[in-house]
Formats: sequence, C-alpha cells, structure tokens
Amino acid sequence: METVKVFYLCDGSVETCKRTHCYKEGGPCSHTQNDAHALTTGDSKDFVRIGDSLFEKGPEEYE
Repeated sequence: METVKVFYLCDGSVETCKRTHCYKEGGPCSHTQNDAHALTTGDSKDFVRIGDSLFEKGPEEYE
C-alpha cells in the first residue's frame, strides 16, 4: 500500500516551526502536515498530487 503525505495550507502558527522559510517571513513555505494548523476547515479542500504527496491548493496555486 502506498503512503501519501498530505500537506494543508498553513495558518502560520505551528509552534515547532522555525519559520526560516515561512510565507509570513517572505519565504516560499505555505503548507503543513499538521491538520490542526490547516488554514481552511471542512471537507471542501482541493488538492493537487505532486509525486507521493498531496498539497492543498490555494487561490491561484499550481495553475
């Protein structure tokens, strides 16, 4: 069985994040695997598969 990693749009408040690449600091990182810090909630999330990972789509990402 294949293991797929899921990355959610991040709220920028993950306590363990050093934020060296965070979008809040001007960096490119905007996703987290911690669903407790997902920016959006509910089942209406839209994902794109990149390799063995699923990334939640943001407004104009990956298009």
